[in-house]
Amino acid sequence: MLIRDIPGRNAEYKPEADAIVQLDGPTLSWKELSEQSNRFARALVTLGLEPGDRLAILAPNCPEYIEFFFACAKTGVAGAPVNIRQTASELVSYLSYIEPRAVLVHADYAELGAAVTDQLPTLEFVIGTGEGHGAPLDLGVLMAAEDPSAPGIEVPGDAIYQLCPTSGTTGTVKGAIMTQDSAIASVNGWAMEYPVTENSTYLQMLSLFFNSGGPASGVPAAFLKGGRMVLIPSFEPLSVLRCINDFKVTASTMVPTMMRMLLDHPRRAEFDLSSFTHATMGGAPVSAALVEEVRATIGPVVFPMYAMAETASSGLILRQEQYSLVADRTLLPTGRPQANMNVRVVGDDGTDVPGDGTTTGEVWLKGPAVSPGYFRKPEDTAACRVGDWLKTGDIAVVDEYRIVTLVDRKKDIIITGGINVVSREVEEALASHPAVLEAAVIGVPHEQWGEAIHAVIVLREGEGVSDDALRAHALEQIAKYKCPQSYEYIPELPRTATGKVLKRELRARHAAPRIS
Repeated sequence: MLIRDIPGRNAEYKPEADAIVQLDGPTLSWKELSEQSNRFARALVTLGLEPGDRLAILAPNCPEYIEFFFACAKTGVAGAPVNIRQTASELVSYLSYIEPRAVLVHADYAELGAAVTDQLPTLEFVIGTGEGHGAPLDLGVLMAAEDPSAPGIEVPGDAIYQLCPTSGTTGTVKGAIMTQDSAIASVNGWAMEYPVTENSTYLQMLSLFFNSGGPASGVPAAFLKGGRMVLIPSFEPLSVLRCINDFKVTASTMVPTMMRMLLDHPRRAEFDLSSFTHATMGGAPVSAALVEEVRATIGPVVFPMYAMAETASSGLILRQEQYSLVADRTLLPTGRPQANMNVRVVGDDGTDVPGDGTTTGEVWLKGPAVSPGYFRKPEDTAACRVGDWLKTGDIAVVDEYRIVTLVDRKKDIIITGGINVVSREVEEALASHPAVLEAAVIGVPHEQWGEAIHAVIVLREGEGVSDDALRAHALEQIAKYKCPQSYEYIPELPRTATGKVLKRELRARHAAPRIS
């Protein structure tokens, strides 16, 4: 079974059951979603799009986005979701590399879409959706002219299903290839990690371009058994609380800052969150303090995980039964590999690091969900491969239980006085101060030490703290050489659309900070 088969199978067994529900929008049954995605697929064929052609989409979370995923899966047209938070020039750069034949633009992004589509020479069809989109073609009109039956196209498992834009934390955004096989492998892998039933309700709060079409965005494991998705246009804390309360949401995927905003919302106590059992959390380090607060207020629902666009949202997970092994840790581990994944943590000498909890190495992943490479970038693909293993560029340690703890990006390791310092350990120490909401630590040029440690701090609302007080607090937890030499306070950290801190922006903006 591939992604394309999910709507039709669910429509056969439970046609009237909910597939997509919205707070302030129509509900689609499995029969309706199956037929709509079939009409969408047939409309693409009628336009003349062939397997392998790229169809870009510029839209917020909406039912058409889910139909887009299934239409791609049914035709072999390669989906190319784009980051709706990027500027027109950034989108033109990315899409000029992807070279789509068609693009679907939602009315909410009509102005941005017009600025982009005029500059893409390969583009033949601009399709609009939503009231007032202004595009030459209308998706609803195209679909209404088509038959609701399946298009009957045989798409091989190794065909491109989606091109997932990478987060771009280290530079140029690339399109990671997600095949039909890797997509379903990832969805199956997540279905093995926590209980999924016909009554499961998954809340889609991440933007759908994130790990596009995988279980974190677009096709959750709940769909495998005919469960439903609650779809919101974008993350908004009050809407999320309403959805969990009203629709008895059982699971979702989020970044830590989203959970922080839910916990801090002044109206949180008004909502019943007891149905919520699984918060898969990744995209940024998950602090032990946050997990403990969630446990105290909602329950044992947090599943820290590590994945990337290159693995279709699959990778490592910290299961609830592993918490007892790591209860005393300052840094919360990332966990063990998912059921259908393998992991190595490899040192500079090419051998696996010992399970001593201190020796660092690069995380390598292998499994059926791993991307075959980057679209039209053979050199970048080769640079991150050793046989079937994907070199992630992330640094971790392994303990005696073979539990992996992610400590840094390879490019974020700070070398001061010849000693490696992992930024996450310093950030956790700073963030444990009651006045600190978030902390990011970077290395900046220093004549004597090569790099000095610089802390960028976001304070909690109404709080204040001195450099000396923060330094004294950090010294209670980490060695003196790891403590920042300089501190800076800003309203918020720069982030990618998926919640990752853009440290390269911090370095560019703060190349020569004050050294205390």
